[in-house]
Amino acid sequence: MRRRVSVPRAPGIALLVLGFAVAASADTQIRRVTQGITSLSITDQRLESLGLTLDRLRQSASAERFVGLNPSANHYSFAIPSGVDISFRLRDHGFVGFTDDVRLPHEGGFVLGVEDPHLRQLVSSTALFDFAVEVDPGEGLLARIRGPEGSRSAPLEIRNTGFGFDASSGELVVRGGDLVIGGDWAREIGRPELAGEYVGLYDLRLESQLVRREASDVAPRNPRRGDPPVIDVLLLEVYGLTDYLGRSGTYPNGLLGLSFATTSCNNGNVPVPWHAPMAEDHPVIGMAMFREMNGRMEMIGRSWLKHAFLALANDQCDLGCAGGGGGILDVGCSDTYSAGNNGSLYYLGPRDEVNPHTVVWDCWGSWFDGIPVDCVRDNDGSGSGPTESRLEVRESDLEIPGAKYYYEGIYYVADDDTLFNNFGWREVTTHWNGSDWDFGDVGGGLLANPGPFMLNWGQKQYTDPVAPDDGIVILSEDITDLGGGTWHYEWALYNQTSARAVEAITIPVGNAVITNAGFRDIDQDAENDWTFAASEGLATWETLPYGGPTSSNPVEFQSLYNFWFDADVAPQSASALLRIHRPGTGSHVFLDIRAPHGGTTTVLAPAGDSGFALFPSEPNPFVGSTRISFALDRAQPVRLFVTDVSGRVVRSLVDGVAPSGRTSLRWDGRNDSGSRVAGGIYFFHLESSEDSRTTKGILLR
Repeated sequence: MRRRVSVPRAPGIALLVLGFAVAASADTQIRRVTQGITSLSITDQRLESLGLTLDRLRQSASAERFVGLNPSANHYSFAIPSGVDISFRLRDHGFVGFTDDVRLPHEGGFVLGVEDPHLRQLVSSTALFDFAVEVDPGEGLLARIRGPEGSRSAPLEIRNTGFGFDASSGELVVRGGDLVIGGDWAREIGRPELAGEYVGLYDLRLESQLVRREASDVAPRNPRRGDPPVIDVLLLEVYGLTDYLGRSGTYPNGLLGLSFATTSCNNGNVPVPWHAPMAEDHPVIGMAMFREMNGRMEMIGRSWLKHAFLALANDQCDLGCAGGGGGILDVGCSDTYSAGNNGSLYYLGPRDEVNPHTVVWDCWGSWFDGIPVDCVRDNDGSGSGPTESRLEVRESDLEIPGAKYYYEGIYYVADDDTLFNNFGWREVTTHWNGSDWDFGDVGGGLLANPGPFMLNWGQKQYTDPVAPDDGIVILSEDITDLGGGTWHYEWALYNQTSARAVEAITIPVGNAVITNAGFRDIDQDAENDWTFAASEGLATWETLPYGGPTSSNPVEFQSLYNFWFDADVAPQSASALLRIHRPGTGSHVFLDIRAPHGGTTTVLAPAGDSGFALFPSEPNPFVGSTRISFALDRAQPVRLFVTDVSGRVVRSLVDGVAPSGRTSLRWDGRNDSGSRVAGGIYFFHLESSEDSRTTKGILLR
């Protein structure tokens, strides 16, 4: 039986409940590698363009779990034999390093051949049978792939990645490292221009077993002190989900107004404003609840935003809090809000008043501001219902046999440097005891599981910015082979921090027969459900567009919608098209997924009603250059330019009158100064005085 404690409040003083401090000693593990697999993803076309060949392949492992960007690539896997004498160290599940220099032996291999670029004849070759991967994380280089002991140079190198530890499987992993030509080898074969050229992707999985644990008495300190100014608020704890703040109706058909406690920490190196309304400089907190049932992850509740106030000055994160508090969260300090504070109607405000990406909030005309509009607080929340602004959940959605439940909290902080550590979630059990609900945190303790919850469901998760100067969405997928030539496709679209929201999703299905299509949102209003249609090789769910005569139902921030169907075609690499709801630069965003049709994003080119269209770049992803095409219904002045993810213009391609019809041109991956830009995500923008379009490309280096 849960015990409730009533604590009297003095007028004007908030009730703050402190959590428990984190132990100063760190959990250090020494783990021994037992076996492993290296996988390479290489396209024949790329090798051919560099004058290289891959021959006499001898694989020794399966590449089923390899994650590659290019669906047309060949995947090759090689086993690391059992019995290797290699160990590594973890601290609190974080990879610290190998205990010694590492040379990972492999079974199998191939011959890397070099052709004369003019005669197109093989002039030399290097055998990489029983090759080794030499790991040297102390330099900018992750690893080298070298032949047997005594080989002079490493033909291949792995860059731009690092190690991660999967605590659930005990695996040390590398995902999607860049596979490039080694500089020494390129000079050795007389082709120095090949040094650093990208040839594919690298994947590593090392299975391990625990050897021993070591305790460290050195307390961690704030790692960012003295660096350039950095704002980074992390969510350390979520705990204590409770229903006693509000309810309406009667069991089992009532509504609950839930809340839970949170602890945040200033992991940056500058104080963070933490003022109360009506001051506009403060974070806001969002709460949500999910249910996993019958292979589907659903959102069953979402709160308004709790406006933060009055920071504490504890040291629960063990970062070395030196004081402060009140109107700021000082460097290294932690702040706890009880379930009562987070569920207080006095501090809960509507979500549509806050931009989740910039965390801009205007007190003038806000929920808290009445008549006259003067940025003076008039509304104290007393007119709100008991559940409508809290984490509102239907009782009928709880305590379903076989279901699992989770709740999530997030701190939205202006100019936050790290977008994922301000999320945290917990699994929870639900039980009706005859008079109210008992909720029990699974796993014990107070620490949150870090990151958005949706990154932990499904077989694959895809994340991307919706548009320049906007937030992120996550598309999680789970695909099941039903047997008999039928597959069930399940997607959960979660808006993490996009203010512009999403109003449609299109999946390429080709000639697949689509059955049992479905949709689910958070409410039970069938009138605003998204419509579904499958035609001309595309399956589309959509709601009404922005600015229409009737209300729309887009996926707003910290919301999750579900989409599914059955198909008679197995999954292939493809691209989903998301249509952005609110006006701004760009109207669509693409996400790499698996679908019944492996068509390129060209299938989903968003042609405008006016004949104004920007088509996705081809190829995409690309290494050296990509071709961009657009179409106009009449000759007119336009701008076509490239920006990075921060919205900074890196290259202007067209700035003047372009002819009617279709125009194609090439971007060579260089900026306006002629320098090569770094690998990553780039946006291509087409703008006229009347319209605009945006597509996305991935440059691989």
